[in-house]
Amino acid sequence: MEKIGILMLKTFFPRIIGDIGNLDTFEFPVKRVIVNNATSKNVVKTSDNNLIDDFIREAKQLETEGVKAITTSCGFLARFQNEIVKHLSIPFFSSSLLLIPLIQEMIGDKTIAILTVRKQTLSEECFSSIKRPFNAVVYGMEGTHFSDIYVDNHTDLDVDEARDDIFKVIDKLLEENTNIGAILFECTNMAPFSQDVITKYQLPVFDICSLVRMMKFDNFKNDNI
Repeated sequence: MEKIGILMLKTFFPRIIGDIGNLDTFEFPVKRVIVNNATSKNVVKTSDNNLIDDFIREAKQLETEGVKAITTSCGFLARFQNEIVKHLSIPFFSSSLLLIPLIQEMIGDKTIAILTVRKQTLSEECFSSIKRPFNAVVYGMEGTHFSDIYVDNHTDLDVDEARDDIFKVIDKLLEENTNIGAILFECTNMAPFSQDVITKYQLPVFDICSLVRMMKFDNFKNDNI
């Protein structure tokens, strides 16, 4: 039985292995549900808060169907974290951004480099559920092939070019910041490139799939958990 439920945006771009929306990404079953009114345009570009009821409805349905925890396919949905979790009796983790306090504890006074698909959308509202201070710099993917695919919902993904786009942004942020202790991918579509980044830069990288694997409850034998 699926123990993790995933609220998915309605998108058309390719979801390669490592993406939260690819059926072969996880070594365990998950249950994906598309929130039909939620698209790249109204979540990533316009931050439509009117979608909150759609996400609450689908999250409650997933809980009814027996999943033990719920996440989403877009890091910007962190702005709904505080509201959605109030309607559930199971864990809800909207975004990899929820890892920030843990990462900060692990790296001490070093800085977290947050890569986001669209810096303009990563507003203070997205950090509203984080209750402790943290040190971070934020870099966006605007003007890249990666952005064309995952923000504008294009289908002609060039994996090598998308990877190079991420490398170029990381090169820039490391040149401009000498105290980076870890990299956090806000965008769930960056997860397929996490191992490439770890290998190239020898820095810890965190993404939404890191959080899903933390929450899959393998160590719990009680079916009521």
